[in-house]
Amino acid sequence: MLCLSCLQRRLGRPLQPDDFRSEPINTRISELLARLPAIEDFGGPAFSQPTEEQDDSPMGPDDYGIIDTLTAEMLSHIDAEILSQASATQKSVAKVITHIISHSPAHVPGVGDLFYLDRVGLLVESGALIFVGDLNNPMKGRVSLPPSG
Repeated sequence: MLCLSCLQRRLGRPLQPDDFRSEPINTRISELLARLPAIEDFGGPAFSQPTEEQDDSPMGPDDYGIIDTLTAEMLSHIDAEILSQASATQKSVAKVITHIISHSPAHVPGVGDLFYLDRVGLLVESGALIFVGDLNNPMKGRVSLPPSG
């Protein structure tokens, strides 16, 4: 089950009334229960392997929806804003992202913090930023510009 913010991040926009089905919930629940495997099937190979309908893989850029509409110019502007928040001294990744979402004209409404975290990661991979911290929890890490020279 996804939380509301995760679902909206995956959609790339806030939920809208049209996103909800108008059929009674009891019908949907009974259809879902009919498709579930029997109790004795739990833990078997068929149950542990997700089907195409049950994609539980990590979210990728295509899952965000609105991100598909971003142009190369918009992405460059976002990256430039991230770099403008960095300095020679280390700065919290969370602080950089919060600034962009709260105060930057580069922020795209409907795009969440995980997208910006991905952009920071790309800048680190390219060498434009240096990351210090736990890669398993990058939001608590720190970034700085590489030494000039």
